[in-house]
Amino acid sequence: MSAISGNVVPFILLGLAGFSAPFLLVAYTHNLIWRKAPASWPQWLPSPASLKEGLTALIVMVVSIAAGLVTLIPFMQCTIFADEVVCPPLPEAQTTFATVVLFVSAAYLYQYDYLVRRRRSNRKQRRAASPAIRTTQPTAQIDPLEAELNQLRRNLNSEPNP
Repeated sequence: MSAISGNVVPFILLGLAGFSAPFLLVAYTHNLIWRKAPASWPQWLPSPASLKEGLTALIVMVVSIAAGLVTLIPFMQCTIFADEVVCPPLPEAQTTFATVVLFVSAAYLYQYDYLVRRRRSNRKQRRAASPAIRTTQPTAQIDPLEAELNQLRRNLNSEPNP
């Protein structure tokens, strides 16, 4: 589209819409199913967990599409004729292979995300279960009789002399 009009703005706007639409679709869908927003969070905005899921979906989409395109590059046989690039259509076997790579890479990326989240939650649980490490040395126990004598000495020193 930008090559026809000579303007880059429509290409940029379509690119932004292409990336923001899946992000927002996943975020709002996740928000409708699992609403876990803080009380002070605006109702019209997806919860932070939903926004994170939308961002994860966007990253998985970009990486898996890149992996699918990388598998197609060796099969492309493009030629240049008078400042014009001509690429014959790819056989169905190569496009099917690229589609399989796309879906498998997306599944592995989601599995990786799941394992990272599980490891973080296990680490937080272990930290919460372990006792806090003391940074100061414990003080020696003061004898109650000694504490009472110290209090009496302070009282004697604070009274005015007649």
